[in-house]
Amino acid sequence: MQGSNDSTSSKADLYHLPLSTNYYRRLSQKRFVYHGSSQEDSTVPHFNTCVGCRSFVSARRRTLLRRTRQARRKQINGDNVGKAIGCQVASVEDLFEIMVSSDSSCAFSGLKGVWHSFSAYRAVSLYSLSLDHKVPLSKGGSSLADNLQVSLVCFNTIKGSHSNKRFIKWWKAFSKKQGYF
Repeated sequence: MQGSNDSTSSKADLYHLPLSTNYYRRLSQKRFVYHGSSQEDSTVPHFNTCVGCRSFVSARRRTLLRRTRQARRKQINGDNVGKAIGCQVASVEDLFEIMVSSDSSCAFSGLKGVWHSFSAYRAVSLYSLSLDHKVPLSKGGSSLADNLQVSLVCFNTIKGSHSNKRFIKWWKAFSKKQGYF
């Protein structure tokens, strides 16, 4: 790990996903610095061989499958049968590819984020990454790889409940407060 002052910290101690919370070192209340993983470690085959990473991605896939099934049931029960989607979900390998190729950056803002388990969202929710549907399931979208993108949880939550104009206004205010502009 580059730039670490903690001599007891080793690569084995770190969670094996890129940009985990252990790669961040807090400098002040408003600023974080990223200490990156090496390029050869940031490949799909490398993460695919890790048992922890595979179980993490498998859990994400199960969540996608559950949410896709729920959306399909709602569409069929709501007489929206014409728009009903199948229960196909991206494969584990496709999800690894999306996560690694995204370079842990939000598709909306380009900001780096953190991959971690769902239960850890409360700890660093501002910088948590999620898999986002480009076309929402409620609008007939799928959970296949071509309809998934990586986004910060805060953007994923806000974009669904606000118009584009309000979302852009919010993003500008957020960026200024965080010191990006």
